[in-house]
Amino acid sequence: MKSGPLGSISVQKAIVIIICLLPLVNLARIFVFEQPADPYEVAAHITGETALRLLIITLAITPIRSLTGWKRLGIFRRNLGVLSFCYALCHVFFYMWLEAGFSPAYLIDDLAERRYISAGFAAFVMMTPLAVTSNNFSVRKLGALWRKLHRLMYPLCIAACIHYLWLVRGEDAGPFVYLAIVLALLAARVIGRMRRQGSAARA
Repeated sequence: MKSGPLGSISVQKAIVIIICLLPLVNLARIFVFEQPADPYEVAAHITGETALRLLIITLAITPIRSLTGWKRLGIFRRNLGVLSFCYALCHVFFYMWLEAGFSPAYLIDDLAERRYISAGFAAFVMMTPLAVTSNNFSVRKLGALWRKLHRLMYPLCIAACIHYLWLVRGEDAGPFVYLAIVLALLAARVIGRMRRQGSAARA
């Protein structure tokens, strides 16, 4: 069935992880060789947008599997989700370090004064329990609650898109595109559930 080493699941996962880490490598290159005038802006942009992209890809895996029948895609979902959280954690770290100076008072004031910070913080809060429970032990222990918990993916993605949208204030089409994709995926999920319920009722 498998034609070579690239057919190994572990090798394929390693390739996906390496590809996902390339933005972080690029960020290190920029810091070392280009020394940007505003390191926070560069770091926040790269880590934040990469986190959002990986999050949306993670969200899209299930509907893509349903449409294409590529069941193998599911093996990458957990890795992509965890990598998305790692980028979000870096995003928060750079904010706390380069913007807030690790000051809790600064963070509290920022949450009250800038709504995009509040939206981003809400997204990160929702994302954290999903990352913590992205393991087989949590799936076994939480049972049906695990599925309910991971439905936070949709409000989490919407909050992350709103965070980006409010940050750029309509000057960039990117957050509109991301939000449209998330809403389309949510609509596909709702329609799919309604169809399954209809089929079950007829049966």
